[in-house]
Amino acid sequence: MHNKRTLKVALYTLGCKLKQAETDSLVDQFHDAGYQPVSPNDIADIYIANT
Repeated sequence: MHNKRTLKVALYTLGCKLKQAETDSLVDQFHDAGYQPVSPNDIADIYIANT
């Protein structure tokens, strides 16, 4: 049996409201692609800092 694990992605924003809107869009895109968004304080497979 094949056990597929969901990859986790954590995004962190530094900057203005526009940067936060970009990060929110990225979260939606990753979620739609099958990733599980998590807090930057959690363990993730991918970490992104939007600056």
